[in-house]
Amino acid sequence: MAHVVEIIAEDGDLAEQMSEMRTWLDSSQVKPTIFRYFQQFEGLRMRVEFPVEGEASAFAKQFKGRLLDQQHSEP
Repeated sequence: MAHVVEIIAEDGDLAEQMSEMRTWLDSSQVKPTIFRYFQQFEGLRMRVEFPVEGEASAFAKQFKGRLLDQQHSEP
């Protein structure tokens, strides 16, 4: 079962935000299974899937995201 984190990208430097995520993932030795993003009216919506719920929760907390249930995993 995948654990999906949704993050709405903040205004600013998207490349810097992505770099911060990559650095956190590497330093935490966490490997997401899928990384998706969608351009929407309110901005860039990212959905990152993890095989372990604890990793998903930690990622969501670090980047002000929210853990979705399986019913909300599609945009």
